[in-house]
Amino acid sequence: MKNRKLLLSLSALAVIALLLVVLEKTHVINWFHSGSPLTPQSPTSQQKQQEAAANADSKKQVIESTPGTNNSTSGKSIELTAQQASNNTVTVFTSLPGYSDGTCDLIVSNAGKTTTQSAKVIYQQQASTCAGFSVPIDSVGKGTWNLKLSVTSNGITDSKTITYEVK
Repeated sequence: MKNRKLLLSLSALAVIALLLVVLEKTHVINWFHSGSPLTPQSPTSQQKQQEAAANADSKKQVIESTPGTNNSTSGKSIELTAQQASNNTVTVFTSLPGYSDGTCDLIVSNAGKTTTQSAKVIYQQQASTCAGFSVPIDSVGKGTWNLKLSVTSNGITDSKTITYEVK
């Protein structure tokens, strides 16, 4: 009887040990190997293409919206970028470090056409922004846009001008 209990106990331990080895080999557990957790699966070719397209768009955006003229009399800076959206608009992004209030006036011109928009400065601790600009492409047409943002705060107006290619 004593030998039988010992044999059953050893068999149970062997089954548990075998189960642990299988779980370790299938990476369900990671008790015996230190280091990084599961290696992520390789991206599919479609994911690689999407990433490459996104990277190309980002690089193009940086090249096309290189810093323009920043006419600052207050010592504050204006950051201005644009991005063409899929809904036939261009979204204009702003960052206004050092501003706490005021108004933003955007003038967009291309091929003799001009459109303007205004928005309030939205205070944020790191950098304020303009409330937002979305410019319909039809308003000035495709081509090289000139975007001029003027920010007025406490009676002082600063401006920044960039160009952006709309296709």
